[in-house]
Amino acid sequence: MHIEGGTNVAKNYYEHASGFKNDSVRNSSRFGDSGNTLMSVGNGRDIYETSRLADTHYHNAFEVRQSGDIYIPDVSAAGEYYEKPMINLQQKIYELEARLAALENA
Repeated sequence: MHIEGGTNVAKNYYEHASGFKNDSVRNSSRFGDSGNTLMSVGNGRDIYETSRLADTHYHNAFEVRQSGDIYIPDVSAAGEYYEKPMINLQQKIYELEARLAALENA
């Protein structure tokens, strides 16, 4: 594991965590599990109220899973940057390709 930045956590073997308050996913103890984080760049946030931590948000700006899947925030979702759901980039590309092919064949 390699951790750099601030308040990051690596839950998986061979994981790299950077940025601030990353969100590490561990679905299995087996390396190569598609649900496990391999690398993440955190863009989480702390919200303080009168010298105490009121709320903490762990979130990623970018994530690669052990399967090679890449996740990015869904910029079309409402809310602050640290609240946006993560989407599978490859899946979105496949969906767009299928929609383009359907339009071309219409």
